[in-house]
Amino acid sequence: MALLFGSQSFHIVETGPTRHCEVQQHGKTTTWLVRLNDAADIQSLDSFTQTFADLTVQHEADDTLRVLDPVYGEVRFLPDGRVEAQGRTLDPDVWSVAGTHCELTL
Repeated sequence: MALLFGSQSFHIVETGPTRHCEVQQHGKTTTWLVRLNDAADIQSLDSFTQTFADLTVQHEADDTLRVLDPVYGEVRFLPDGRVEAQGRTLDPDVWSVAGTHCELTL
């Protein structure tokens, strides 16, 4: 199960190749949050809805996004890409894929 949360209303794309297969938010400064269920005790749509109904996103003055998650507690998405929660920090500079690629001609 997944929850899609937006800072504005979602609009279904009505034309083009992604017609009825894409949603958008209007504007250049929008927030998207996708919350996937990874809790073993949340097995039904009703329990998922009850658990995440009050999920909120707060925009802080320094552009940090603060999510109050009922399972993980406070989760902070920092402007530099780091994520802080439960006393841990995920830093994309540490785990992002690095290297080169090459393409073989056929």
